[in-house]
Amino acid sequence: MAYIETRLRRDLVVDSLITIHYCEYPADLVFHGEAHNFWELVYVDSGAVEIGADQRHFNLQTGDIAFHYPMEFHQLRASQGQAPCLLILSFQTYSAVMEYFRGRVLHLQWEEREWLSRILSESHLAFTSPLNDPSVEVMTRRRLAPIGAEQLLGHYLEILLLSLLRRAPDAVRPQLQPPGLQDLQSLSLPEATAAGTALAPAEAGSQLLIPAGSAEHHNAPELRRVVEYLNQRLGERLTVQQIAADNLLGRSQMQAMFHDAFGEGVIAHFNRLKIEAAKRLIREGRFSLADIADRLRFCSLAYFSRQFKQLAGQTPSEYVVSVRQLAERVAAIEPRIRSHKPASH
Repeated sequence: MAYIETRLRRDLVVDSLITIHYCEYPADLVFHGEAHNFWELVYVDSGAVEIGADQRHFNLQTGDIAFHYPMEFHQLRASQGQAPCLLILSFQTYSAVMEYFRGRVLHLQWEEREWLSRILSESHLAFTSPLNDPSVEVMTRRRLAPIGAEQLLGHYLEILLLSLLRRAPDAVRPQLQPPGLQDLQSLSLPEATAAGTALAPAEAGSQLLIPAGSAEHHNAPELRRVVEYLNQRLGERLTVQQIAADNLLGRSQMQAMFHDAFGEGVIAHFNRLKIEAAKRLIREGRFSLADIADRLRFCSLAYFSRQFKQLAGQTPSEYVVSVRQLAERVAAIEPRIRSHKPASH
């Protein structure tokens, strides 16, 4: 009996990436809005934002993700006095199952956040465009990017979307791959729907990004417990021995776990969390630099500034200026309708 080829069905395909941005915004962020003919996801890494989208109005907290469907006009601003860190990724897909995400607001689980982290890491390898500049509208390919960088980026996004679909009891699941779907790739979403790809109606939607590393350690309850422990004690001074004892872990075991997951020891990671907290407090604008250094238990303002420069790449004062300039650039963008050109190869 001859072998018979089984062509793998692909329920969801990301055809192209438009932009990817990861920005740290101040607490007075205001974006006046836009509409475009491609999909966009907004993930809140920290802080809170308020979004207006056509007839909908909703709030996102840390860990939440929202989706804007093609040609949906959407606006955004910071809320609750919190300075948000946002990952905004726009992409093109003609897959019918994407209709599930129309109007969706979801909360990401730990494993799903890791896919976003991998997307960010792979974006740095694939493109030279700065991810922290929201005015960038064209991604510049890195000339000597590692093999498969763009392909992995697309696969990670597809895995994230498929993971969200799988845990949704009311997710759209096509019975069969629609015939001739590849012929619909050049059509707009409404044209593809009219051509026979059935779309089911969707209902309104129900800390820091962990770096890519060992999935085994990222998913370990011990790691999550220690990271939560550290985040709850950013205003304290801790030792490795104290952290290990309070979390019922051996020192070497804990250090190995952090090195494998984050590429640094627990105290170095604790300092990194403190600097991220300092950046958030700076963006919220309620405390002076001296007050922030004191609240986070740095021994002096000078030491705080050195640690900040080492981990953030700029002094606290330089960071204040850069955040303000970023907010002014975003606020200056007038409401607009955007389109994209077909992807180049």
